[in-house]
Amino acid sequence: PLFGGALSITVPDGFVDISQVRQLPDHQEVFASSTTDQSLIVEILEAVDEDNPLEYHFAQLAEANDSRESKVWRVARLSATTSVLCGEQLVAKFNERGANRVAVLLALVRVPEHSADVLVSLNAPLSISAESSSSAALSPDTDVEQLQAQFVETVQTLKINDYTLFG
Repeated sequence: PLFGGALSITVPDGFVDISQVRQLPDHQEVFASSTTDQSLIVEILEAVDEDNPLEYHFAQLAEANDSRESKVWRVARLSATTSVLCGEQLVAKFNERGANRVAVLLALVRVPEHSADVLVSLNAPLSISAESSSSAALSPDTDVEQLQAQFVETVQTLKINDYTLFG
């Protein structure tokens, strides 16, 4: 259960709840895998009035991460209210010199009756710089097609149990 049970989603095996380790903003739930360096984030956001809201969120994320490069691979609609974007960004972890190539998968669930968006993101390393703090511990073996399929499966388990979450 997320946000006190207001939302639920099936988190992939091996992911741990980061709120048990550090404080998170009230609008976020974060899970991470120590073996794959992947993270899954669920955020409650105010709806954006954009023609391409997923591309907007992807660009915002690239900017927040000081991404050196970013590229959208594809965007697909899963339902009337849910869309998925798959792309990649070149980002440095903890402001390190070495940048890692990371698959960024976003799902946007629109909740128009509450002017809200639920944004689910999965970050998965595709290649890790030798200068990254993750280089010694990880050697990514990421099958992008399988990653995308698993992400869609995860997103399809998202359920809104209590709409009062949105105010």
